Amino acid sequence: MSHSNWGNKEAWNSHAERYFDEKELRVDKVDYCGLYYPNEDDLQLMGDVNGLKVLEIGAGSCNCGIALALKGADVTCIDISEEQIKLGSKAAEKNGVKIKTMVMDMEEIKGLEKSSFDLIISVCALMYIQNLHKVFKEVSDLLKRNGIFVFSVDHPMLQALGAKELWPEEKESWSYNYSGRVDWKWFKEDTFQFTTYRRPIMEYVNALAQNGLYIDYMQEAYPVMCDCNWSDAEILSRNRFPSILICRVLKLTEL
Repeated sequence: MSHSNWGNKEAWNSHAERYFDEKELRVDKVDYCGLYYPNEDDLQLMGDVNGLKVLEIGAGSCNCGIALALKGADVTCIDISEEQIKLGSKAAEKNGVKIKTMVMDMEEIKGLEKSSFDLIISVCALMYIQNLHKVFKEVSDLLKRNGIFVFSVDHPMLQALGAKELWPEEKESWSYNYSGRVDWKWFKEDTFQFTTYRRPIMEYVNALAQNGLYIDYMQEAYPVMCDCNWSDAEILSRNRFPSILICRVLKLTEL
C-alpha cells in the first residue's frame, strides 16, 4: 500500500462516522455524487441489474451497492477503510439485503475471481488513487468480456479553473493540465488530511484504452438542484464549470 493510500485509509477511518451522519446517503437509487447531481435513474447507464454480479470499488459506506442489491444484483463492495465498511455492512442489514464486504485497496484487489463481474462501479473514489493504470488493470481483469464499468470523478475543469474561485488558498497549479497530488483537510481543525490526485481527462481516457476499456458514454454533470448549504459563489462556479465527470466504459477485448 502506498504512503498516500495509507494516509487516506486512516483519514477515512477517522472521518467515516461523521461523513455518514452529515451526508444524506440514500439507498433507493445509485447516485454519482450525492443528491445534487444526475443519478442512475436519470442517466440509465447500467440497465437492468437483476441477477448481475456487481463489484463496487472504493465503496465507502456501500450505499450505491445496497441500492443495486435492492434491485436484485449480487453485490460485492470493497473499500480501504474498515470503518466505512462497518457502516456499509450495518446499512445493508438495516435495509434487508445481503452484500459481500471486504476491506481492500482497489490498487491491489485480491481474492476475487478474474473475468467474473458483469458490472463494476466506482463513485467519486478514483481521485484518491495515485496509480490509475493499476486500478484500470484490476477492473479489466475482473470484468467479463462485454462487461460494463461505470465511474464518476471530480471534473478536472472545476478542480482547475473553478478551484481558483472556490479554494484560492490552495497552492497547487490552477492549470487544467496540472497532474499531481493535492493534500487537504475536510475541516480546518482536523488533525488528519486526505490526498487526492488531479489529472486531465486525457489521462483517464488513455489509461482506460491501455487496459482494453473504452468509453461509450460521457456526462459532464452540473448540479440539478441547489437546496444545499453551498454559498452563492460556489453555486455560481458549479454552474459555470462541470463538477462531475461520469463515464460508462465497455470491456471489448481480452488483453
